[in-house]
Amino acid sequence: MSECKINQLIKQKRGFLRQATKEYSSGGNDMLDDLEALLKESKAELEHNLELASCLREESEEAYQKECLSMYSAWYEKWFGKP
Repeated sequence: MSECKINQLIKQKRGFLRQATKEYSSGGNDMLDDLEALLKESKAELEHNLELASCLREESEEAYQKECLSMYSAWYEKWFGKP
C-alpha cells in the first residue's frame, strides 16, 4: 500500500469518525494520530538509512546495493515483522 493510499485511508476514517459519537470519535482519532506519527517515524528512519548507505556508493556500487538491502531488511523486520 503506497503512502498516498494510506493517507487516503486515514482521511476516510477521520471523515467517518466525525459522524460517530464523541467517545468513539475521540478514541479513533487518537489511534489515527498514533498511526500517522509512526508512519512519519518509519519514513524518516528509512530515508536516514538510505542516506547513510549512499556514502558507500563512492566506494562500490555492489557494496552500496548490499548495504541498502541489509538496511531495508532490518527496517522491514522492525516495522512489519519477519516476512
